[in-house]
Amino acid sequence: MTTGKSTKSGLTPDQVRRILIVRPSALGDVARTVGIPTSLKAQYPNAKIDWVVNSMFVDVVKSHPAVDRVIPFDRKRISKFGRSIDATKAGFAFRRELREHRYDLAFDMQGLARSGLITWLSQSKRRIGFKNAREMAWLGYNSRHQIDETHTVDQMHGLIEAEGIESIKDLQLYCADEDVAWLEQYKQDKSIGSYACLAPTARWMCKCWPMEKYAEIGKRLIEEKVIDKLVVLAAPNEQDQLTSLTRLFNHWHMAEKLIIPKTTVGQMMCLIKDCKLLVCNDSAALHIGVGFGKPIATVFGPTDPEFVGPYDRMETVVQPEAAKIDGFKFDYRGHKNDQSLISDVSVEVVWDVIGNQLGFSF
Repeated sequence: MTTGKSTKSGLTPDQVRRILIVRPSALGDVARTVGIPTSLKAQYPNAKIDWVVNSMFVDVVKSHPAVDRVIPFDRKRISKFGRSIDATKAGFAFRRELREHRYDLAFDMQGLARSGLITWLSQSKRRIGFKNAREMAWLGYNSRHQIDETHTVDQMHGLIEAEGIESIKDLQLYCADEDVAWLEQYKQDKSIGSYACLAPTARWMCKCWPMEKYAEIGKRLIEEKVIDKLVVLAAPNEQDQLTSLTRLFNHWHMAEKLIIPKTTVGQMMCLIKDCKLLVCNDSAALHIGVGFGKPIATVFGPTDPEFVGPYDRMETVVQPEAAKIDGFKFDYRGHKNDQSLISDVSVEVVWDVIGNQLGFSF
């Protein structure tokens, strides 16, 4: 609720007409940033809030009630700026779109070079970002704050709090009507009743719990009649990681229970929203599941859940014993394809978390 008092910007709520949020990527990070427009709309109820987001992730924010306009950022296309006429035209068009609304406030929630540049290009009167932003992104701001919170969500909310804005850590996500309609038709076409979602893939193999263990969890969920079918979610460039899972379900004569859809981001969100359970790695699907308040079991390896885990849902996290030791060094970049750590997590431990989430035991 707004008090009518000015914040660090010196502007009262009635004086703030346009706000820009810059959070282009990645998918999971975009999903857990949605509390920011909610907070800003509560502080500035008459302001229009725009969000710059990578074109492929527009679905995550376009239906959010606090977001008035989404500005797609075509990173792949604009990255060729100056080397192709089409890309150069697109870059100038993007800059014009940023500047046409004369923003009163712009918040860089990413803190990387390109987001800092986008914030600067907006020519907002007050450009707010992290004092310790990487890649010299802080050069794009005229208001910088040192935020010492641990979790990414708390860092972002700490930034608006430093501006005197009350934060509302509401991570609720919203599906577009067309995606809801797609889901209903898809479930009918595939004869899907009760189902669980598995999201077993990742860009970094060190973050992937072995596929054979995911298969065992899926098999047990079906045999124990917890669900009727499994929906397996994977990005198009990660679907080849599913080979061993599909092979096992064929071996068990359960292939008809396995569904591997090709979806848009919005359709994937709807599948997660409607599922009975989500089992996943440290991935975008996890944060989408949190945004819909789903029962979750998530397996972490060389990434730190205190920093990037499911916000306020630590009871859903399973870690190897080694990663729980004080002083353990989380270094996924140094072990890109090494699954030895995450492989130490047993099926039984994950099954126990599933039981706790769903309220059953066997």
